[in-house]
Amino acid sequence: MVTVEDPNTLHEGIVVSINLNRGFGFIQDLEKPGPHAFFHYAECFGGFSGLRAGHRVQYIEAEAQGGRRAIGVRRAPDGPQPSNRASDQNIENRITRG
Repeated sequence: MVTVEDPNTLHEGIVVSINLNRGFGFIQDLEKPGPHAFFHYAECFGGFSGLRAGHRVQYIEAEAQGGRRAIGVRRAPDGPQPSNRASDQNIENRITRG
């Protein structure tokens, strides 16, 4: 089960690692020290399109059984925003339905 801390609060972080073959990565929050937040490509707006380690991202933080999780991950406004409307709608539905 995933518990969203606050769906209206976007966190900013840096992608510290990403495994394109396995479809997941980790984000270090820029303001909140602690363990990295896990994310899966299905939780990314536009998938992994152009996303690499070192990119600044925005996301919603959630707590899951395994620890911190990032959902609704997207490139921060200072970089290009890849878009995939079907993927975006799917993530928005998961966020609003919990």
